[in-house]
Amino acid sequence: MCDDYELSQEKEKVRRYNSLWLMTEDNLILECKKFVVQSNMDFMHLKGVHYLELTATQFDDLEGASNFDSRPTAKVRFGESSVGAGPVGGNFEACYNNCNYLSKFINDVFWPRLL
Repeated sequence: MCDDYELSQEKEKVRRYNSLWLMTEDNLILECKKFVVQSNMDFMHLKGVHYLELTATQFDDLEGASNFDSRPTAKVRFGESSVGAGPVGGNFEACYNNCNYLSKFINDVFWPRLL
């Protein structure tokens, strides 16, 4: 789940869900973009991870407690597209109570496949 908070016109923080990432048992990874309001999905067979960059704001321990301002981000490159579209990858972002889920996804899916 990639999500964040933004300010509404009333100056309230509103949670926005940007995309949902899923991984199947046979290494198919898919991204459902803007899944709350439309249907737009990408599919790719995940053979390996070529690049992984992790950054975090107010989330120093990737398995620790998060707060309302915690924002971990992972930039991932999976390799070249089989249709010649160049490098394929994704940006994974989380906030508050989804921070630990992103950390678990990184540990379970990306670390073991890092080439």
